[in-house]
Amino acid sequence: MQRSRFRFLALVTLALLGSSARAGSMVYDFANYPDVQNGYNISGEITTDGTTGKMTNTSHITSWWFKITDKDGAIAASGSSSIGGFLHFGLLISSGTDTPTMDVTAESIKLKVNTLIQFNYTDPQSGKRSELAWSRNNANNNLQITGIGPDPYSLDSGDTKLLFYYDGPYPGAASPIAVAAVPEPSSLALSICGCLTGLVALARRRQR
Repeated sequence: MQRSRFRFLALVTLALLGSSARAGSMVYDFANYPDVQNGYNISGEITTDGTTGKMTNTSHITSWWFKITDKDGAIAASGSSSIGGFLHFGLLISSGTDTPTMDVTAESIKLKVNTLIQFNYTDPQSGKRSELAWSRNNANNNLQITGIGPDPYSLDSGDTKLLFYYDGPYPGAASPIAVAAVPEPSSLALSICGCLTGLVALARRRQR
């Protein structure tokens, strides 16, 4: 009897944890490819409402932030939706047939060919804009550019400082721009303890 009850509690706990992971918002970490980023590192997060599939707009993105640091750890550029940052999502090259699309799964966010996404933040005091841009040129190539200036995405802007610019193949075809964040062990442990506590209480009520 006790063994059966234990199995029941274990199965229900796993089911609850699984449904908890699938429901609600999802957090993705920006992908970081330091070998092609001129010595800079990208950190940051994209938070969505949990929607997955082929997305043709950014309505599922609820918040984001990014930080670019140099080899010494100094912040070179940063931005966040919480302080007035804005997104641009569209086609890399104008086309009458293509639709900008990102493939959002529980594991990652990838861009469709000829799709561009820009994460922008304009400093209200200096007027300078920090921008992290990703696009997908073709089946194997990705374009990644980060700069600071009036129009960081413009390569010929005299007042723009490009931190890095890369147009070539990343590790694997159609590499993700972001990957699912791994929960901290402490957070996972708290979730398990909470589920077990609730299930034990429920089992005691059933015995009465």
